[in-house]
Amino acid sequence: MKRHEQEHMRSLKYLQAEMLLQAMDQPRLTFEDQLRLAHATYSGQRVSVQLDSGDRQLAVVDRMPITLSTRPALSRETVTVTLLETHVRIQTPLSSIKAADDADDNVLLGRIFTEGRGIVVNDVTESEFNVHTVNRDKGFGPCIVKNYRSMTMPSDLTMEKIVDLLGRDRLLSVIDSDAQEDEAMALGDLAHEFIQRTKIVNVLSLEISNTKLGRLINVPDIVEQLDLASRFRPKDTAGTLKYLILSMAGSFTNFHVDFGGSSVYYHVVIGSKVFYLVRPSKQTLSLFEATETIHGLPRASFADAIDIEDRFFVRLRAGETLFLPSGWIHAVATPEDSIVIGGNFLHEYGEWQAYVAHMETRLNYPETQRFPGFADIIHSSLSV
Repeated sequence: MKRHEQEHMRSLKYLQAEMLLQAMDQPRLTFEDQLRLAHATYSGQRVSVQLDSGDRQLAVVDRMPITLSTRPALSRETVTVTLLETHVRIQTPLSSIKAADDADDNVLLGRIFTEGRGIVVNDVTESEFNVHTVNRDKGFGPCIVKNYRSMTMPSDLTMEKIVDLLGRDRLLSVIDSDAQEDEAMALGDLAHEFIQRTKIVNVLSLEISNTKLGRLINVPDIVEQLDLASRFRPKDTAGTLKYLILSMAGSFTNFHVDFGGSSVYYHVVIGSKVFYLVRPSKQTLSLFEATETIHGLPRASFADAIDIEDRFFVRLRAGETLFLPSGWIHAVATPEDSIVIGGNFLHEYGEWQAYVAHMETRLNYPETQRFPGFADIIHSSLSV
């Protein structure tokens, strides 16, 4: 093995070991963070705050930061919030948002963040974003590449073409966006639903690598070069590099972290998407985890509990490819009917991979919602 290859593998092992140690150091939510969640959920309401220590305090949660009459003695208290008064805020349903103009980004933004920053995603060229720059920088930030030439697919990828290549009877898992519930639907029926519009539907989990359509698509070169799963995936493990995403105008995917803390490429073929992004940190990921575990706490409240400097939004248009690094928490709105090709990949600089995998274990996520073969892939990469 050449010297630079040996150094590269030592770097990989060191980084992966560091990730595992970091994941084991799981902090509990601080008292302040729990109040932030309480604020985001119960803004403008009178609440009773019960500390584990037995102290009881009363506060009106109306604006940030929340202040209490007496500071808790411990910084890691846990808190139970009980509503004393209820004020329901009526909001416009996402299904009514179908406009594609840039001016409507503020409408979409208002559905998720009360306020947010312009995006820090960089527009880069294919020559600027490659495996050499990623190795040099020990990773990458969110970025958009326009007209990524190494990514190829049929030029006429329409719904009709998709039905022809995958088969009208192919059974899909389809999300009813308004109800946020899964249902089974044949691809032909889905195509008909895009015409009839009796409901707003979204297909997110259709992996097409071993299909006629999948064989006509080449993923971006950088993904194939970085992806650990392509080299170390156990036999008979599902692929993750070619997902077909079919979204009707007005559909919405709530805040989530991609399985295994994997990085993502996301190429819009037709239509557009609006991403709401939250920078990963122990605090933001702990807040997200709390929205998954605290009974009765709606996940939408997560967004307003995040500091404004950690939340962003960006519109992704047809022909553009978004690269999202490990651990970024995100929600996605669809202003117009869209066809997207995307994929998930693990790589040596995915700093939040182990952390998110441990979080998924704590949350008891089923295997179907976790990165296929994650542990074997990481262990194999470390043993080389």
